[in-house]
Amino acid sequence: MDITVLGGGVIGLTTALKLQAEGHRVTLRTWKVHPDITSERAAAFWSPYRIGEDERTFSWIAETYRELEKISRIPGSGVSMIPLRKYLRDGEDTTDRWWLRAVPDEKYSPLTDLPAGFAAGWTVAVPLMETPVYLPYLMKRLLSAGVPIHTGQQLRSFDELEGTLVNCTGLGSRELCNDPGVIPIRGQIALLSPQTVGAIVVDADTPTYIVPRADGCVVGGTYERGQEQETTDPATIAAILERAPGLAPGIDTTRVLRTYAGLRPYRSSVRLERDGRVIHHYGHGGAGFTLSWGAAAEVARLVR
Repeated sequence: MDITVLGGGVIGLTTALKLQAEGHRVTLRTWKVHPDITSERAAAFWSPYRIGEDERTFSWIAETYRELEKISRIPGSGVSMIPLRKYLRDGEDTTDRWWLRAVPDEKYSPLTDLPAGFAAGWTVAVPLMETPVYLPYLMKRLLSAGVPIHTGQQLRSFDELEGTLVNCTGLGSRELCNDPGVIPIRGQIALLSPQTVGAIVVDADTPTYIVPRADGCVVGGTYERGQEQETTDPATIAAILERAPGLAPGIDTTRVLRTYAGLRPYRSSVRLERDGRVIHHYGHGGAGFTLSWGAAAEVARLVR
């Protein structure tokens, strides 16, 4: 079947790869490509974040974990397995248990060595996707498979294209589909110089996290509902950096390489359904990387 995938973020790239692998003739059309896309600005570690607690979602995150674990064995993929350490201030948090079941053999364990101010914590190995490497890796796989990629033209209507379409345009679906349920959630991040942290660390009670990567140490973040501007606020960045040593004592927050913001394409529930010749696949919020491969497999099943 001839299929056009719309959108060049992690959802569009992954979906195009999944459909191509199933033997379809795929074309990718995207307004922007890496590094000028929202996916580039993500911390991008596997951790379900503000998504529905249902069996459909669970199947997506579990399949994504398995696929990313395989990809982590490929040199140059930008994916690695790394400990995630989550700290809690008010004792044990049971809200994560629904998705921790997706980890093979449920290999997570409680923590006893906690930073000051935290009452409990747990650790688990998760996939980390370093976006400056992983997104080009996905693009190279598409190009190697002979998938045509058309860029630079923003789609205004599905009527501009023929055939079967898969809509992975993220925040662009608000106008393209006239869907006011799609809203931006801004996240602000600072990239510090590379540092030895040894794990992703997360404060469960604030949107604060530290993610060590080869190009630097990502420190975030915020969850700003309805913000339309991809700009940072100096006071907000300063507050993020002030919280960071509480998670990782000894971290050097003075060596800031750059700051940036991204708009998560949030929807109360992911829209993944067929509407005539269009399959919609958007609204993943801050969980796009975590849902990507499992949700792409669902698109492939809809096509079949």
